[in-house]
Amino acid sequence: MANTGPHSAHSQFYVTLRALPSFDCKSVAFGRLIDGSRVLEFIGALDTKMDRPLGKVSVCGCGKLAAVELGDHDQQLAAARMQAVQRSRLARKEADERAAAAAKVQAISKGRNTRKAMKEKK
Repeated sequence: MANTGPHSAHSQFYVTLRALPSFDCKSVAFGRLIDGSRVLEFIGALDTKMDRPLGKVSVCGCGKLAAVELGDHDQQLAAARMQAVQRSRLARKEADERAAAAAKVQAISKGRNTRKAMKEKK
């Protein structure tokens, strides 16, 4: 799903049939096809212009997958992925904090060296 920006009620859902490098690091992919692969293949065979079907494609009826229907393996896999994402975010935040601290130390050192050089010139 993609939206048009913060505080907007517009959203779009994408069903992709191949890798989309333009989505890398910009979008979150989720979901999987449970049933209806023939319908998806039919939609994928439609004529397109700029990666969009020329005809109108609408989802007229769909079901909702209840959490009870997921197997234990799927739930454990989803939990492991969420934990990995959280660890990655934490590691990124810590790396950013270390880089900011290093930049601050370098700026202080540079200022100190500049003041020292100015004193020596006098």
